[in-house]
Amino acid sequence: MSAPDHYIRQGDEGLVIRDWLLGPPTEAYPAGEPVDLDGATVTLKVAPIGGGPAIIDAEADIEQTIDPDTRGQVSYTLVYGDTELAGNYLAEYEVVFPGGGGAVGSYPNGGYIHWLITPQIPQAEGYISPEDLKKSLGITNTTEWDRDIARSIPAASRSVDRLCRRRFSLDAAPTTRLYFASEDGYVYIDDLFEQDDPIGVQADGSAWTVDEDFSFGPANAPALGLPWEFLSAVGASGSLVSPADAIWRASTRASWRSASIAITARFGWPTLPPEVAQATGIIANQLMIRLREAPWGIVPVGTEGAIAMRISRYDPQVADLLGDLSRRAPLRSLALS
Repeated sequence: MSAPDHYIRQGDEGLVIRDWLLGPPTEAYPAGEPVDLDGATVTLKVAPIGGGPAIIDAEADIEQTIDPDTRGQVSYTLVYGDTELAGNYLAEYEVVFPGGGGAVGSYPNGGYIHWLITPQIPQAEGYISPEDLKKSLGITNTTEWDRDIARSIPAASRSVDRLCRRRFSLDAAPTTRLYFASEDGYVYIDDLFEQDDPIGVQADGSAWTVDEDFSFGPANAPALGLPWEFLSAVGASGSLVSPADAIWRASTRASWRSASIAITARFGWPTLPPEVAQATGIIANQLMIRLREAPWGIVPVGTEGAIAMRISRYDPQVADLLGDLSRRAPLRSLALS
């Protein structure tokens, strides 16, 4: 694959891409004779190099003037959404020439223009995208606000995590975490959903089987689309042991209360709850407005700003959105891998 003709960063917009449309070479123009675009219309088409729908199919600007040195020059200004997906792309310009015949030509004639859209630098995990936040704030400028947005989204997302005492992302791969029983006899664990990969549970190094040695709880969590939050021991009869007397089913096993429980699984939420995205957006908006318009926590009120009001410490809408998603039991855990 040849070197790209244009290097573009994922998410770029407002950037002007310029090209020079050349026809077959001539004695005067060995590299190709510039195409006369006077009265023509030009469309830029860009599609993935491996095939697929075009990411751009839009009219380009003709920069040709009466100056002969500008003959064949065109440009295109990237707009929101053009560079959403990183990858290699092929581009060409379709020219419809003036006149009754409506002649059409594609340039370059002998190949394509190679675009490389490079991925953005990985950002701290966030529950909304920069584009979502920009839209809610009515922002179209891509440079002035980017640094503040890059900080506000992770900060808002971690604020939601703290309010709910849990995180709403999913581990990329299985990890092993060590847990201990709480005073009420239950073993509270990080959020865990049913998953295709087997969930490994060991007590003091011995493998245990679900519904024989222990049960996940709450029992109705999967049906409600909620995670398991704890383990409870199963008695010899197959019934749950009272938390106050929770011990392992086999007499040779260690006490449930003193056992170390190692769980290997992908912890976290496979799907982001809409309430979390909404709450994150509210907090991120507040952080942006606070940073730009109220650095001291005071905002003007009224048509002429004659009244100043202090920003409340708590947002009732955020509290309402996240109320049913907050954990109420602490964890006694240690991440092993």
